[in-house]
Amino acid sequence: MRALVFAAAFTFAASASSRGRAEEGAPASEAEASDEPVDVVVTGTRGRENRNRAVVRVDVVTRDEAKRRGATNVGEAIAGEVGVEVNPSAYGSLGRPAAAQMGGLDRDRILVLEDGERVVGDFGGAIDLGKTSLAGVSRIELVQGPTSALYGTSALGGVINVISGAPELEGWSGRLRVEGRHRWGGAALGEIAYREDGLWAAAESSFYGSTGVALVPPDTTIPDLYRVDVGARAGAEIGPHEISARVRWAREAAMGLDAQEVPGLPPFLVDLPERTDRFSARVRERLVLGEGHELSLSASKQWFWNATARDRQESPLDEVRSRFHTMHAIEATGAFFQGEIASFLVGARGEVESFDQRLTRSIFTNGSVRRDDLVEVEPTQLGAGATYAQVRVDPIPEMSLLGGARVEASPRYGAAVAPRLAVAVRPVEAVSIRLSGGRGYRAPSAKEIGFVFDHSVFGYRVIGNPDVSPETSWGLQADIAWRVDGGLELRASGFANWVTDLIDLRLAPTSSGQAGVDDYTYVNVGEARTSGVSAGVRARALEWLRVEAGYAYLFTRDEEVQRPLPGRPPHTFLVSALAETPIGLSFYGRFRAVLDAYLADDLRAPAFATLDARVSQETWPGGSVYAGVLNLLGAQKEASRPGDQRPVEGRTIYLGLEAELPTEN
Repeated sequence: MRALVFAAAFTFAASASSRGRAEEGAPASEAEASDEPVDVVVTGTRGRENRNRAVVRVDVVTRDEAKRRGATNVGEAIAGEVGVEVNPSAYGSLGRPAAAQMGGLDRDRILVLEDGERVVGDFGGAIDLGKTSLAGVSRIELVQGPTSALYGTSALGGVINVISGAPELEGWSGRLRVEGRHRWGGAALGEIAYREDGLWAAAESSFYGSTGVALVPPDTTIPDLYRVDVGARAGAEIGPHEISARVRWAREAAMGLDAQEVPGLPPFLVDLPERTDRFSARVRERLVLGEGHELSLSASKQWFWNATARDRQESPLDEVRSRFHTMHAIEATGAFFQGEIASFLVGARGEVESFDQRLTRSIFTNGSVRRDDLVEVEPTQLGAGATYAQVRVDPIPEMSLLGGARVEASPRYGAAVAPRLAVAVRPVEAVSIRLSGGRGYRAPSAKEIGFVFDHSVFGYRVIGNPDVSPETSWGLQADIAWRVDGGLELRASGFANWVTDLIDLRLAPTSSGQAGVDDYTYVNVGEARTSGVSAGVRARALEWLRVEAGYAYLFTRDEEVQRPLPGRPPHTFLVSALAETPIGLSFYGRFRAVLDAYLADDLRAPAFATLDARVSQETWPGGSVYAGVLNLLGAQKEASRPGDQRPVEGRTIYLGLEAELPTEN
């Protein structure tokens, strides 16, 4: 594994321009290019709008900010955002996905997009953000609260949109980043692009590899793994037409180890190989119909393959579980009278998902080894069609009103309606006040409908339920931002969500017929509510010093059992600082504290704090070297402590270099 990592450290990966066009052809702002807060955002309303004047609040993590945080993937890039939790330790039983939690909601209640397109391929209901590379990414936009009015199912808690872009600079441009890490590992990320007379092409690739973590040897808590991905994008501007296409392939492979205790025998060592492949393709045309009018057409396809195995050493009793998930989608969106007092957005989308899961295993029966090939999820196809509309009215420069709704229908669940209303008021230029509310919903997944997970040998089975109903929610968000002269910004916000028909596992009303075996199934149970407040300050204390501080409070309640939702820390604190000197030397530090969280009546997840630090020095035009440490305080999960959600990785030290072309940028 180490040889593979160090070989990758010398692999050249070229890099695309750091300035790109946002989703739907939105141009990158000069602020983004200079690493100031991004001016133009698109996720909140599907239209280009100034971030400070946006009707819906949109938080942004730029590529440069992700780099300062030492991130190698999207999950690490957004971890620690105020009001957002990305804690793989909370999902150990689901394969350790880096799942996001927003507004107290998580797993498949947070919608993950890439350039506005829904990502498929979940683990236990959670999209693993740790499998999404930062290669080709210009920024990540986050919108909290129900957004089903625009994006449909799974957007109960919010949306995470990973945005790439076309190169802005004429000619060649590129970027390269290579680093080594301890615990032993390394990363290489690069992009290259060329643009001339409205024609452009870009390619990106990345590699990441690391040795595993064994908190209780020989069992691995995090396996040895590597991730590699390759992507290409191209586009053309021909008169009123703007055509673009994108393809990407990614693979993650891991090798874990487990010790299985058998009474009267030495422990069996079990290898746990896993491999995930994902391929996506998309083509889009944007047609300018006239001043303030445009039409966007897109078609996309995703393929997701995953295979996990239990390979018992020196034993033929093995098993392999394979999953296959695809999605086809077409979408058309029209925007009219943009920039006028009243503007409109209408759209329609159709998509078809297919999912199946199989188990191949060898078992010992009647004195011989038998090989079984079982269907755990019958091949299931889920289709849906949707139409949506939105109108924005700016009756006076100091006020914006937004209203919209989406109607989504499927043969299995019928129609669902998701409305949304929002208002933004700017009593003075430096102050923005926003209030929005809407409905969210989540259709059950193929696994929840048709899953059969047979662990009769351990006394239970999990079976799907074709009669399970969608989850629904209502949510309110409010925030106020005050930008003071001199680079000071103050912000406060609050939210509340009410969720009904929660989907959870419960004992099935019928049994399997086997003595001592319990059947569990997915059912709609109870209601839940979440609410919270947050406050933050961002300031340029000196010409060379920027500081940021934030606090978030979260309240949750499972109304069925009158207990908090487990694993949601109620208090989070954040402080960061960036110092940039005239000689090209910069320092970055980020401190985050998470207080203890409810797990059960007699169990709480312990509080912990992390401190990240990074120093960088410009060494040649367009190039620099850097060194950093993640989790300097060494907070780490204690395997013998139930419910411990502290980081598994412990302390990580890294050293790297980066280069950019052309050098004057």
